[in-house]
Amino acid sequence: MNVRQVRKKTKSVGNVKKITRSMQLVSAIKMKKAQQAAIEARPYQMHLELVIKKVLTKVDT
Repeated sequence: MNVRQVRKKTKSVGNVKKITRSMQLVSAIKMKKAQQAAIEARPYQMHLELVIKKVLTKVDT
């Protein structure tokens, strides 16, 4: 490899590193949003479970 190829390869590796870091940041933000949505949906989920249990007790009798 000559000097030009080494520089090009080094620059390419640096670019890949930047892209990878950006992708990690984006995925971390998406994960945080998904976790928040799950937390906010918890009361509805709990209420829905209660309603389903009540319906099932009425159906079983």
